[in-house]
Amino acid sequence: MENSPSLRQLLAYGVWLVSMGIGFIAAYLIVYAWLDTDLERYGMVYFGLTGFSIGIILVIWLDYFLDTKILPE
Repeated sequence: MENSPSLRQLLAYGVWLVSMGIGFIAAYLIVYAWLDTDLERYGMVYFGLTGFSIGIILVIWLDYFLDTKILPE
């Protein structure tokens, strides 16, 4: 029998994917719309850290609401 991921594991992977995607989109909008600058001037490292940080915040909230139990209680 093949070990296939459970529905909860697939949902957890989806939570990570969606959260990081939204995080980087939000970081992009922050850099261009709110700060009125470009990525070269803002810095790619800072952009990556901003997107990752926003993504982690979203992972925490989506984990809580979708009850995927990614994070220990």
